[in-house]
Amino acid sequence: MKIGIIIVCYDNAVNSAKLIGQLIDEIDSKDKLVVIDNNPNHKNWGKLKSLSRIDYLIKNKNVGFGAACNQGADLIKNDVDAYLFLNPDTLIEKGTIEKYKQVTKDYSAYMANLLTKKNSINNDGSIVHISGLSWSGNYLNKFFKNTNNKYRSIYYASGACLFIWKKEFYDIGKFYAEYFLYYEDTDLSSRLILNNKKIGLINDAVVYHDYDSKISDVKYLNIQKNRYLYILINWPIKILILLLPAILLVELLLITHSFINNKFKLKIRSYYEVFKTIPKIYILRKKTMKLMKINSIEYLKMLSPKIDTCLIPHFPGINIFNQFFVIYYKTVKKLLD
Repeated sequence: MKIGIIIVCYDNAVNSAKLIGQLIDEIDSKDKLVVIDNNPNHKNWGKLKSLSRIDYLIKNKNVGFGAACNQGADLIKNDVDAYLFLNPDTLIEKGTIEKYKQVTKDYSAYMANLLTKKNSINNDGSIVHISGLSWSGNYLNKFFKNTNNKYRSIYYASGACLFIWKKEFYDIGKFYAEYFLYYEDTDLSSRLILNNKKIGLINDAVVYHDYDSKISDVKYLNIQKNRYLYILINWPIKILILLLPAILLVELLLITHSFINNKFKLKIRSYYEVFKTIPKIYILRKKTMKLMKINSIEYLKMLSPKIDTCLIPHFPGINIFNQFFVIYYKTVKKLLD
């Protein structure tokens, strides 16, 4: 298998150099390595340029993560069988690239176990709530390498270490650039599942992620906006209508949280950003729904009724809300049966 590795950088040339140093020992001459500098100022261009074994090193304006990934994929489209998208702040365990190369076509996309520097789980398959909130699966739980089974099915792969077969990547329309940053991997995974494809976790593969759980204003704005993009583009109409009360309830909680934490203006701005994108959302929804080969009840199984992660602030009464969400989820499931 010829694999194309794509790394999108933004002011993190030092981390990228460490990762590329590891990759040099893991890839062979047939593989391709693309590095895209997405910072318009290109402050670290000299450092990136000095690195060996990069097939394509691209200077970019900041077009966003997904659009840059697409650009890198298009450059090597005729030279590889599959793509591996790696965050610049990741490091790979020895042998991980070979484990990616050994995967079968039973799954359309794969991810490794994403771990923190302290060897706890950063993400082993993202979780999406019935309100559209998304978070890293099993975050900070203890990691145990599963050597009994090669793969485990998951619904949402992390873009930090995402492998996808080239044909599948283009068949579902690549990354949607409208997300700019965050949720683009959730969206891509959702389109695969809508198209009746499977996503797998490589149980014995490990990628370390220097993950920062702090939420900057840019991150907050994009997460708030892109939650709605993901829902409006991907959710089947029955799911969208039946889960609307849960979406609106969580939205009220998010508005309250934004007000308390001095992010209310950003929250309001996120609505404006969604409103501006409505024409594109309509086009992308039509495109996405054409992929749909599963029914609504199968899509509902991708969603979780509980908010149970430390990545989302546990507001007062969370247990009561979770009980409500579980009952509501079961009710929706019965209505769809």
